Amino acid sequence: MNSRVWTIIGVTVVLLALGGSMWLLFGPGSAPYLGVDDLLQQRQEMVNRPIRLAGRLQGEVVRTSPEAPVRFVLAAGEATIAVEYAGTVPVNLDAGRELLLDGRLRDDDVFVADNLLTQCTSRYEARIDGAAE
Repeated sequence: MNSRVWTIIGVTVVLLALGGSMWLLFGPGSAPYLGVDDLLQQRQEMVNRPIRLAGRLQGEVVRTSPEAPVRFVLAAGEATIAVEYAGTVPVNLDAGRELLLDGRLRDDDVFVADNLLTQCTSRYEARIDGAAE
């Protein structure tokens, strides 16, 4: 084969690889990353879609029984949304903690989280004696 054919084959392979990478990053399985206020503004389009939600834990975490999911309120500014989470609850789930949740918005405007991550700001703050951790 001549060099022109090899060039066309090479360019085709590179374009297919780039297209496949973009599809993996932004394809149908990717979830939009939203704040509570953004989610509430777009609630009609976001019901039952995978979402990554960020906000601050407001108030107490409530569990009515050992088998029941925990319930709490996630806030961003004035916007708030009720959350249910049935997974393992982190020990540092305190009021004011920044949270990142993966889940879906139900029809009744309750966000059902499948995954919950807490942001631990204390790891990045200087210790009282001024030394870094």
